[in-house]
Amino acid sequence: MASSSRKKLSTIGKGVKRGGLMVKLDFEKAYDSVDHKFLDNMLCDMDFGRKWREWIRNCISSPGLSVLVNGSPTFDFGMERGFRQGDPLSPFLFNVVVEGLSAIFKKAECLGMMKGVSFGEEDISVTHLQFADDTMLFLQPKEEYLVNARRILSCFKVASGLKINFSKSCVVKIGLGGSREVNWAALFRCASGTLPITYLGLPLGGRPCSKLFWNDLVCRMENWMDPWKKLFLNKGGRLVLIKAVMASIPIYFMSIFKVPVGVASRIEKLQRSFFWGDGQEKRKIHMINWDSLRKSKERGGLGIGSILDKNKGLLAKWLWRFGKEVLLLWKRVICAKYRVPLKSLCWDWNGGASSSYFVKAVGSVLE
Repeated sequence: MASSSRKKLSTIGKGVKRGGLMVKLDFEKAYDSVDHKFLDNMLCDMDFGRKWREWIRNCISSPGLSVLVNGSPTFDFGMERGFRQGDPLSPFLFNVVVEGLSAIFKKAECLGMMKGVSFGEEDISVTHLQFADDTMLFLQPKEEYLVNARRILSCFKVASGLKINFSKSCVVKIGLGGSREVNWAALFRCASGTLPITYLGLPLGGRPCSKLFWNDLVCRMENWMDPWKKLFLNKGGRLVLIKAVMASIPIYFMSIFKVPVGVASRIEKLQRSFFWGDGQEKRKIHMINWDSLRKSKERGGLGIGSILDKNKGLLAKWLWRFGKEVLLLWKRVICAKYRVPLKSLCWDWNGGASSSYFVKAVGSVLE
């Protein structure tokens, strides 16, 4: 789900027909302020049975709370708002709550109170994207739409308890000139932002072909490795950490973007140095060629794998999804932008020089 949401966003910047505004919303203490009655009403509207709703009410209202006053706990009292952090049920219940906000946005668009950015000749409109408590609004640059969106958020806060932290939210222009006199952020009463911004853990609006784009990811891997270097692990322990942790850190990025050769070499250098190191930050002799170690165990290697090969495999999955997922929004947006029939099972992914980085990345798999 996260990859699909991020991929929809990766095509928006270059695919918007007339420009628009992107509003990144930040919920204030999202899990702590949800009203239990609103959740029950949402479950009822979604046709959950009475017994099921009773189970949910018991799960979220049974914990007792107490407050420390001068070091002594007070009497226990029940919860009427919020979900417990760490409860595996909480994210799913929160999704039910924000589904109400999504329904309001869709209704507002039908009534003409809001209008999202559009794509292609079919004029496919996108007003918002949601993944848990990460929400993005996409609006046409019109004062009325921004004011109505803010009013909707205020009404939703009264109904559900979910409050938007406008000081941490921001408005970003997409495909609009910088000479506009209207201050869109001031109308929405939040800060203004510029691309790239972070959404779902990935930078939106950056240049994946640049090594600078990958610096944060590589630095994160280095930070993970620093404590390990002091543990004096044997080769077996180092191999487990490389395959279980270091190899998984860049997976999310590699499922969307094409990794530059220089960045892949840098990541593999970190793996190689950690595998042959001894915890004393000394340059060690590499007893076996790294290409041999990357091979599968059946071919005499250790099964570490190649970064570039993993990148191609992850990107190739979108070719399969393009033929299988016919009616999902990400495919509809891509087909509208590049004028491809929606029922197409395959596509050459040659969008030209103006295509998004995602399309170029998937197209590189076919080269």
